[in-house]
Amino acid sequence: MFQGIVHFKARLVSMDMDEIDEYGRLVLKMPTDFPIKRVRLGDSIAVDGVCLTVVNVDGMQISFDLLKETLRATRLIHLNQYPVCNIEQPCSMGDALHGHPVSGHVDAVVDCVKIEGENHWFSLPPVLAPMIVSKGSISINGVSLTIGEVLSDRFCVYLIPKTLELTNLTELKPSFFVNIEVDMMARYIVNYMKTVNLNLNYEK
Repeated sequence: MFQGIVHFKARLVSMDMDEIDEYGRLVLKMPTDFPIKRVRLGDSIAVDGVCLTVVNVDGMQISFDLLKETLRATRLIHLNQYPVCNIEQPCSMGDALHGHPVSGHVDAVVDCVKIEGENHWFSLPPVLAPMIVSKGSISINGVSLTIGEVLSDRFCVYLIPKTLELTNLTELKPSFFVNIEVDMMARYIVNYMKTVNLNLNYEK
């Protein structure tokens, strides 16, 4: 489990696909202040909000295996747009919650529509619209953010200078892709309401 608080940014070293085995190998170089000695094989690390498993550690470089489905469902296939990734290590029991609970399971890849000062607008997938509400929480590239205005086809978040400094969201431009994960409580509530409605319709 993560909380959407990013303290490190890693740079892409390489990403290779094996067409036969249908998986890829992602290699990232961690910043010098990253606590690399604490990382063990099999650890989970959130990379742009995607929960990945460490498969190799070599100096300051960490490797992860990627399934084709992971590439299809996340912005990692678009790393050439801006090859810097937000990094978050998992929470420990008893840690203070500074953001909101983030699972590391990406719901959609959306594009940045426009940037107006601190207002950053993103496209809104219709299937996620019921779970994205003003003043609710959302994870964008693994960063816990508060949703601002929501329109029929887009939503915005307000990015302060410190957030931009600490994360790769400072690289954003219109048409760039990001990972989003909706608030898990919103997901559960919407799913529950759908289930209740289906059951009521069935009983009729």
